Amino acid sequence: QTPHNFMVEALAQKADEAEWRMSMQREAHQRDQALQAGEPGVEWHEMRTYLQERLKAGNTAKPKARVR
Repeated sequence: QTPHNFMVEALAQKADEAEWRMSMQREAHQRDQALQAGEPGVEWHEMRTYLQERLKAGNTAKPKARVR
């Protein structure tokens, strides 16, 4: 692999990461706007408990979304 190819691959990887990060930020903003508009959501403490139980047991009931 030439130094040029190495640099091109590294730049392409960084561009992919930046696109992914922007996509995640866009989705987070959209979800926040939806929650602020009154759409149902899951409280953090309920989601954290669910995720911890899921790691331990593997199958647990998902928390119910509700309007805050």
